[in-house]
Amino acid sequence: MSNIVKMNVDVEGLFNWCMRAGNEDSIVSWLSEAFPSADESLLRELAQWKKIPVFENNEIVRFEESHPFRYSPLSRVNGTTLKDYVKLAPAALVEKFGRSEETDGHKTSGEYTFEDNDGNVFTVYDWKCTDMYESDGIPVEQFWRSWELVEFHVGGSSLAVDFIAWLKKELSA
Repeated sequence: MSNIVKMNVDVEGLFNWCMRAGNEDSIVSWLSEAFPSADESLLRELAQWKKIPVFENNEIVRFEESHPFRYSPLSRVNGTTLKDYVKLAPAALVEKFGRSEETDGHKTSGEYTFEDNDGNVFTVYDWKCTDMYESDGIPVEQFWRSWELVEFHVGGSSLAVDFIAWLKKELSA
């Protein structure tokens, strides 16, 4: 696709919503209307998350090969359970993915949600690590600025071994 796509909407948010909204054929149909100059093979790769758009200033500037996992704060976490643990620096998560999503405000002070290409959801969250849970615990803001390794919980809807390996690689890059 050689032309730049520019729209007066949140293209990235709309794209992500549409990619979760239907089956592959309905997604390809939507994409063909949004990107009439794109060939069907590119649209199929997008619908199967084999390619992902790269956005700059609300424009799609190029397409890249998909990663096996992606940060996906809009994914539903229903049905996920504790799968494993991983030691990470809280500040590394913030630096890579931005401030975490809202939590229960008691036992967890931050949570990140990811999804793989098959729709499996994974969560990374602190558990009883801050003064939200214990009054003498570390203050939340100080916790999320820390570069010390902390044990995070990893929730998921499937085994998390590959996800944890990917996450560690992403945070060390």
